[in-house]
Amino acid sequence: MKGLTQKPTIYMLTTTKVRHSRAGGNLYRFLIRLGMTIAFFFIFSSSCFASQVVINEFLPNPSGDENQDEWVELYNSGGDKDISGWAFYDASDHELVIDVSKTNTGNTIINSNSWLVIYRRGASFSLNNSNAETIRLYNDQISTSSAELIDSVSYNGSSEEKTWGKIPDGGSNWISGLNKTPGSANQGLASPDPSPSPSPSFSPEPENEESNSSDTVLPSPSPKAITTTTKKASPKPSPSPKDEEEKQVLGEDTNHRENQEEENKDEEKEDKKFRLSLPVIISGLGALLLLAASFPFLKPKIVPLLGKIKLRKRKRRFPNT
Repeated sequence: MKGLTQKPTIYMLTTTKVRHSRAGGNLYRFLIRLGMTIAFFFIFSSSCFASQVVINEFLPNPSGDENQDEWVELYNSGGDKDISGWAFYDASDHELVIDVSKTNTGNTIINSNSWLVIYRRGASFSLNNSNAETIRLYNDQISTSSAELIDSVSYNGSSEEKTWGKIPDGGSNWISGLNKTPGSANQGLASPDPSPSPSPSFSPEPENEESNSSDTVLPSPSPKAITTTTKKASPKPSPSPKDEEEKQVLGEDTNHRENQEEENKDEEKEDKKFRLSLPVIISGLGALLLLAASFPFLKPKIVPLLGKIKLRKRKRRFPNT
């Protein structure tokens, strides 16, 4: 009877262990899949948002040689990016491949929140001065299958030595007729200096003795009297409504620039915080993934160790047991 009663017990214990092992295996596989999914998501998102390169300013009509002096400026609001091998294309698919010989810095790396100017320098790519034109930026030559469109802009006409640019940098608002600022922040349209208006001049007219009380008569032995007359001060011209309007526009433009600078500083601070926190988040997820993967292997060692610690604490509390 003892043997018959013991066999079901052993069978039940074995079945329980098998169930626990299967449950542990399922949990282990679930944790592995969850960790891999989270890690893949963060790696993919970090690679997508690590850099954000856009066309920011361009000069279609330079005063010098257009084959050499036309240029396009890029702005990077994300992480550092090497754009060697990227290419510009105009509306006729003429090409300008970016390399160190065509940049203003002598390299092809755009640092975070920085600018890079690419000059034409003899390339077939060209920018129209009077007709409609389109500029396209690809991350490779369009003859390859890996080429992807990064950014594009279309415009119509330009003035000599004036650029098209975004206000603020990296935004979506294009403005024409800007003063060129290659490799630095774009500046808004400056108000023209008020033209000086001619001040009225008055010629002095002599006044008789009766109308001017300030005339004095100097005694002289001769019968003739010498009179001195005072000149009237020329009235200062009062400011015209046009001057007042120009001053008001200049003040509004100055305030707009200050607000844009503050907004750019706030955006830079937020970008820096994001870039600093992203590696910490990815490292933490990697640590959790590693812990989840190693838990089944560490469990046989951790459980006995915890049992020994509990036993020691119990012996300290109850030394006589």
